[in-house]
Amino acid sequence: MPTNDKHKRPRNGDAKARRLVEYARVQSERTLQAKLASTPRELPEDLFPGYRIVANVSGGGQGRVYEAIDESTQRRVAIKVLRSGPFAGEAEHGRFEREIQILAQLQHPNIVTIHSSGTVALEPYFVMDFIEGQALDKYVAGNHLSIERILALFLRICEAVNAAHLRGIVHRDLKPGNIRIDNHGDPHVLDFGLAKTVPDPGVGRAGSSDATLDGPFVGSLPWAAPEQVMNAPDSIDLRTDVYGLGMLLYFMLTQSFPYEPRTSNCDMTDSILRSEPTPPRSLRPEIDDELSTIVLMCLQKEPDRRYQIAGELARDIERYSAGEPIEAKRDSAG
Repeated sequence: MPTNDKHKRPRNGDAKARRLVEYARVQSERTLQAKLASTPRELPEDLFPGYRIVANVSGGGQGRVYEAIDESTQRRVAIKVLRSGPFAGEAEHGRFEREIQILAQLQHPNIVTIHSSGTVALEPYFVMDFIEGQALDKYVAGNHLSIERILALFLRICEAVNAAHLRGIVHRDLKPGNIRIDNHGDPHVLDFGLAKTVPDPGVGRAGSSDATLDGPFVGSLPWAAPEQVMNAPDSIDLRTDVYGLGMLLYFMLTQSFPYEPRTSNCDMTDSILRSEPTPPRSLRPEIDDELSTIVLMCLQKEPDRRYQIAGELARDIERYSAGEPIEAKRDSAG
């Protein structure tokens, strides 16, 4: 028996040591990623065969986007690379590859189109449409849109997200920075780097092996749904995007958030989980009860009480715009 105990202790100690090593590795990787994220990387303009880089455009949580010229057609394109480049970890590579696969499935005029992908000098990349224009928040703030125009614009965003939903794809990072309005006023949904899939797109229910790749929280906190901030990735499904769409519509109508501004992530998380949203009508009197009901249904804490898919929300927006009875009011009454 003593001999067996001696054998057990090293095994437990080894397991603890492995956990400590893994923790140190993850912390080191995060520190490196944060350092790389704070300093835009300058790439050789001829790094990608057939393309010439002309500008460093933007950087998100997972990647950085460069404006480039397709030398065979002289068309402007966008090239996305991993933010950490050759130092990216396995999870980052997995998300990047998943984004490529997802965009290849989606053919919709209001979703950015992917053209090609590859790896050069340990730099995974893909080429997509270059959308010249403004992020949604800047566009709304600079154009003083009427409610009618806001709903027409939002409906097109909704239909684009629904095209993804019909293929079982959850964007899970819907925010103004990921919606770009081009010079013709047309919206484009960008950045599927955090997207996941659900097994049955006919309903909003969760359940996907993709969730295990991402850790406890994935998204952008001010725009995140309750199930995202609860560290429950298996609960994230199509209805998470419905919440995100509700946040977008609320912001487009009021240029404000549905909860009081918070200074810390902890307070913000508490508001998302527990605070009731301020009715949008109190911030913009032209918003009537029916439109307010549509918005607030999207922002329900419990996913079962929201629209179950972006298409249901789009249909209620169409009903409201046509002066027809909306489904949300009947649901709220029930």
